Amino acid sequence: MAETIQFFKALADETRLRLLHVLNRYELNVNELMSILDMGQSRISRHLKILTSAGVLSWRRDGFLVFYGAVHEGQGRAFI
Repeated sequence: MAETIQFFKALADETRLRLLHVLNRYELNVNELMSILDMGQSRISRHLKILTSAGVLSWRRDGFLVFYGAVHEGQGRAFI
């Protein structure tokens, strides 16, 4: 029950819903998300941290870039 509340809190913001919608289909880095959503880096990074902490996003490092995407398994995936 506590995890479900955490998921809802993480998705209570329209920007985070938009991020999850995009990242459920594509794996993108912060620069790509900035272009797509027309937002600043600090705002995107803040929302990515919240979604990652809630367990609905995962990330991977590729050289100097970090790519984000929706989780593929677990309770976060079931919630999505």
